[in-house]
Amino acid sequence: MAMPASLALYDNYTRTLREFAPLAKDAPVGVYTCGPTVYDYQHIGNFRTFLFEDVLKRVLRWNGYKVNHDFPPKSAKEEVKEELDDFAQRRGAQDVMPPSAEFRSTTREAA
Repeated sequence: MAMPASLALYDNYTRTLREFAPLAKDAPVGVYTCGPTVYDYQHIGNFRTFLFEDVLKRVLRWNGYKVNHDFPPKSAKEEVKEELDDFAQRRGAQDVMPPSAEFRSTTREAA
């Protein structure tokens, strides 16, 4: 399958389609997305956001870009390990690609 000549994305600010251009020619494209706000187990309604992010990453990669995806989970409680583990399992079950890095607000670890 041939790669398209360009990638156009909708710009909400200008309300127009704009050709995508990375900030640096040979650098990875950075994608920073909010993680789940973990106060309970995630359901299919919560996954719409993560599915969109997954499609965006796949389209960028298909167009030849290397993608660095940062994904910080948010927490409404101190101990959320069980809910985050469940989220990771459900994300995998839906074949959603994991991010390049997952971190809390005070730490950053490569995924």
